[in-house]
Amino acid sequence: MEGFEIVENNLAPKGLRLANYIIDLIAFYVFMFNIGIFLGITGNESLILIFDNDIPSRLLGVILYAVFMLTIETAFRGKSIGKIITGTKVVTEYGGKPTISDYVARSFSRLVPFDQFSFLGTVGWHDKWSSTRVVKAKSFDLEMLNEISIDDIGAAE
Repeated sequence: MEGFEIVENNLAPKGLRLANYIIDLIAFYVFMFNIGIFLGITGNESLILIFDNDIPSRLLGVILYAVFMLTIETAFRGKSIGKIITGTKVVTEYGGKPTISDYVARSFSRLVPFDQFSFLGTVGWHDKWSSTRVVKAKSFDLEMLNEISIDDIGAAE
């Protein structure tokens, strides 16, 4: 069985993808809330005004979310806070470990309006455009290990 088939067999269901998004969004809001508290304590209240309810501040928020997700997924090797909690992870479409450029493409694809709803199809836009997929980590790892073990039989002669 190829890596692509193993990935397809272990894709995270839409419910887990939604849970990942909600958990990650809550984590981002908690992070931003703490940044606001820090700015208030340090006397930089004027920077808080950037986060008004106008269009530039919303755009800044979306960009910060993309940077937040890039940082988290890169630091935790394909897992965000939501993915850690739900037992899922990001892999390439052929089952490999994503590169930094894969994470960059994935994170900044989230800037596209309505990307959050794209996962209602077969593959979300930020997955498709970055050639990555979200899989159930344990079953994926086990199936990949079994595939590697089968390939190794008879190879050491």
